[in-house]
Amino acid sequence: MFIKQEEDFFPNLNILLPEIYKIPIYTNEEYKKLTDNPSEWPGKRSAPFHESNMLLNYIIMDLFERKNLINNQTDYKVFNCLHLRTQESNDWIHQDSDNLAALIYLNKTNLNSGTKMYNPEGQMINDIKYVQNRCIMFDAKYYHSGYGHFGTDIYNGRLTINCFFKKN
Repeated sequence: MFIKQEEDFFPNLNILLPEIYKIPIYTNEEYKKLTDNPSEWPGKRSAPFHESNMLLNYIIMDLFERKNLINNQTDYKVFNCLHLRTQESNDWIHQDSDNLAALIYLNKTNLNSGTKMYNPEGQMINDIKYVQNRCIMFDAKYYHSGYGHFGTDIYNGRLTINCFFKKN
C-alpha cells in the first residue's frame, strides 16, 4: 500500500486559511453548470485551482516537490480543489480514476473524522485522522472513504484540499 503522510504541510496555514475561506465553493449541480465535469460527489467544491487560483495551485505544487511527495510534477496532469463536507454529508467506499490522490486537512483537528483505507474485500486496513494541516497522499486505486463529517459551513466543517494526479 502506498500512503505518505506529511504533518504541517503549509508552513504558514494561519496566513493562508483566511484567503482559502474566500474561495467560492459549489454544490455538485452548480459545479456541473460551470464545468464540463460530469462526476458525482457530495458536499461542495471549488473550481480547479489551475483555472481559478493559480497562486494557491503553485504553492501546493511547489510544496509537493519540496517535501518529496512527488518527484516531478511535469509527469502528471494535476487537479486541485477545495472540498467541504458538513455533518449532513454521506460518504461511500470508492476508488478514484487517477494515479495518485492527496488530501490536505485544513480546519481544526477532529479526531472523530478522517479517511479510512480498505482492501478490495472491504476490510478497513488504515484510518488516518483529520489533523489540521496534515497531508496524506495515496495510490488513488485504493478503496477509501471519508468519515465523521462535521460542522455546518466552510469555517467549521471538514474542509480539505483534494489533489488528483494522473500520469501524462
